Amino acid sequence: MAVMYPAELPPEVNDCERDIYHLFKSLPAQFCGWNDKDLGIIRPDFILYTPKNGLIVFEVKAWELKQILGGHKYKTDIKIGHKYETRTSPFGQAQSYFDELKDIMGNGSGGFILPLHMGIILPNINRKD
Repeated sequence: MAVMYPAELPPEVNDCERDIYHLFKSLPAQFCGWNDKDLGIIRPDFILYTPKNGLIVFEVKAWELKQILGGHKYKTDIKIGHKYETRTSPFGQAQSYFDELKDIMGNGSGGFILPLHMGIILPNINRKD
């Protein structure tokens, strides 16, 4: 089993994040993950260390496809209940986390001390949608 921090999730975590946490926790012991880790100016949903791919920063959105009205790379128009909102897109959030992680993990010579990646998890949207 992977080591996850925190060892137990707080009760306010949504079901999608709880499912992802348990999925990551079920990975082999050489994996390590963090949920809602404060990294100064960012707080990504998950960071996962993988032996072959380094660190992957993830943004998780529990949105359904019918909630997404439009948008582009950095902004998304959504409908939640009867309210319309424009929010930073999951890609935009993951990109900002990734950029900050690059600053944190840089070695000063333009390289990184291990590989860095980003990902977006939309658990309520499947390929068929």
